[in-house]
Amino acid sequence: MDVYENTLLEKQPQSSKRRKPPIHLEKTAKAYTKKILMSFLAFILSSITIFQINPIILAYYAVMYLDKKSRVFIFISTIVGLITFANTIDFIKYFTIIMIMLTISTYLEIRHKKMSLTKISLIAGISTFGIGAFFNFIQSQEMHYIALSLFESIIVITLIFIYNKSISYLLNSEKKESLSNELIISLAILLATVIIGITNIEVFNFSFKEIGIFFSLLYFGYCFGVGASSVVGIVIGTVLASVGVYEPSVIGALGVIGLVSGLFKEIGKIGTSIGLAMGTILVGYYFVPDLLLYDTTRALIISILMFLFMPKQWIVQLNKEKVTISKDDYKIKFQQITNERLNQFATSFKKLSETFSALSDKKEGLSQEDVNKIFDEVAEKVCKNCSMCSLCWKKEFYDTYKAAFSILSAAEKKGKIHKNDVPKDFYDKCIKLDEFVSTTNRLFELFKINLSWHNRIIESRELVSEQLMGVSNIIENFSKEMYSDIGMEKQLEKRIEMELRKYPIKIKNTMVIENQNKRRDVYITVKVLNQNMLPSKELATGISKVLGKKMKLCENAKLTISEEYVTIKYVEEKLFRTIQGLAKSTKIGEKVSGDNFSFLELQNGQTILSLSDGMGTGLKACKESEAAIELLEQFMEAGFDKKTAIKMINSVLVLKSNEHSFSTLDMSVMDLHTGLCEFIKIGAAPTFIKRENSVETIKSTTLPVGMLNKVDFDTTTKKLYEGDLIIMVTDGIVDVDEEAIEKEIWIEKTLREINSKNPQEIADYLLEKAQDKSQALVGDDMTVLVSRIWKK
Repeated sequence: MDVYENTLLEKQPQSSKRRKPPIHLEKTAKAYTKKILMSFLAFILSSITIFQINPIILAYYAVMYLDKKSRVFIFISTIVGLITFANTIDFIKYFTIIMIMLTISTYLEIRHKKMSLTKISLIAGISTFGIGAFFNFIQSQEMHYIALSLFESIIVITLIFIYNKSISYLLNSEKKESLSNELIISLAILLATVIIGITNIEVFNFSFKEIGIFFSLLYFGYCFGVGASSVVGIVIGTVLASVGVYEPSVIGALGVIGLVSGLFKEIGKIGTSIGLAMGTILVGYYFVPDLLLYDTTRALIISILMFLFMPKQWIVQLNKEKVTISKDDYKIKFQQITNERLNQFATSFKKLSETFSALSDKKEGLSQEDVNKIFDEVAEKVCKNCSMCSLCWKKEFYDTYKAAFSILSAAEKKGKIHKNDVPKDFYDKCIKLDEFVSTTNRLFELFKINLSWHNRIIESRELVSEQLMGVSNIIENFSKEMYSDIGMEKQLEKRIEMELRKYPIKIKNTMVIENQNKRRDVYITVKVLNQNMLPSKELATGISKVLGKKMKLCENAKLTISEEYVTIKYVEEKLFRTIQGLAKSTKIGEKVSGDNFSFLELQNGQTILSLSDGMGTGLKACKESEAAIELLEQFMEAGFDKKTAIKMINSVLVLKSNEHSFSTLDMSVMDLHTGLCEFIKIGAAPTFIKRENSVETIKSTTLPVGMLNKVDFDTTTKKLYEGDLIIMVTDGIVDVDEEAIEKEIWIEKTLREINSKNPQEIADYLLEKAQDKSQALVGDDMTVLVSRIWKK
């Protein structure tokens, strides 16, 4: 194969498929197709004669005249139609009217007057009346011809405004509006007049009239549904009956047939066709027998076949409506975008955390690089100007290096070296031994300071890494809660609205949301229908009946419903409630207690009891435990999960200052919907669960928060029942029995002896017993926190 053949092959297209024509050519082809179609309609409408007049073609021509691009085509097709179907006098009459309309409109446009629908309708109406009256006058002197001219001009003006909507819809396919009732009626009237025009056209001895009717019902039923097809049927029947084509009974018949055909649109073309056939047979059998005649049945079959084999793109093109995005679509799209952005933020924080974590590692002792640096420094400061330098560091380098390394190893073990730590050979040989030892100690001390700061920076980086990871987790969890775990329940919303109809209210919107805890929240936007106010809590009864769970008015919600719309939130009622008791005392000689506590209720139905014991006593211990409790409350209310909150509290306390800040942290997290309680203990004293005849102890073996870079904690989950008591104490209560090995035994025994169900009485009694055991010499801060749970 030579070069010329290769060139030809390269120039050949890579695919055998036809290339799509340019966009401008497609638009041009569509425009010409529309002009031909609209011109054909003008030709058909020119054939109509009703009561010896044809106002339809004049109205159609007037509306089409507003489209400048179609003027030539419409003028030619209208004149050809009049020549073909009208007699000589009628042709002259309507040709004269059209020419007067054309002349006046052209004159106004030359004078830079924009042609509008109102102007063209006035020009057409006046021209029709004037020329019609003149032609009627020369034919007869009877007054009813004047009335007929006035009637024709009124019909022309009316049809101009009716046709305007449908013709604009058909011409502007790229700017279509959704089908309104007015537009459907306009299209139906246009179709009806076209059907009148084709009534007298026959091919092979049958009329196209019934085919046009059935095809119109099929198309509108399939594309636009029940409402459109039934309206089109009624309008077409009304128009045809008014001009004497059919009997009035056909009006209802076509409406019912259109209704039935639209009912089956969801099945597709076949379903719509079956609906049309069923409707025709039923109406024909019971009401209009003429629908079952041979000619009508043949037209029905032909129209169905035409519709079934109609190209799909034609239907799509004709039914090309403006796309409208519903509020639900916007919400879904907004949630997706928000979810993606939150996930990006979470990933960024996670990567930043990994970067901090991977920057460097802690150093435990001297590395080879550190040894070399110290050697170089000692040699520079002590040995450089010594007369024995060349002997020690050149001729006997290995022995000197070995001796120096031995000295540094001793310094690392003892923290400081003395002369007796120096190897004997080096001791006897070095003439600047005192200076060598002191310089080595000074450099080693400097190394230890640098090592301490290095490790401190590494710890800070690790803590920052933990915090960044915590932020990443909370953002990621929030993203899941916002997008994945929230489910809308439309059926429940409808049932709730049905149930609430018995109240004198108007509901604008109802929304049922299942949150991440698998519990439902209900939002209702509502107002009253009369002058009276309605308590918001009354609706909770109806909502509870539908959901099968007791609902209550959300806290901070509006208590009454007024005449203005207000959105009210209802939440599931908690199964349990709690009541707390507290007793505490301060160490002798101290003004403040080092223990701090908190009762915290979260919106998710959880109650958190927390107790913190700052290391030591007095103001310093109080500040430590207070910081731990305050941080815990802030993190939990902000939505952090418990483990992330604890890690971040530990990070803050470690970074708080150069001084160590230690605090125990004891948490009891009760879910008041389920009765489950999670006990989280970090260096805390035991917690006790008192039931009818038993006491269960929950212990911890972990260190307090703020002590180590990595926090460790114990977690235990227990099921609580009605009447159970949770007793939380600090070390000051437990340690009063100094002789016992298991110091919590006395607390268990005391709790079994108590018969009271009152948390405050139990707390007071336990504190009193602890003070008695310490013989009134309180050596540590004492705090007792008691909570009782019961069903509502």
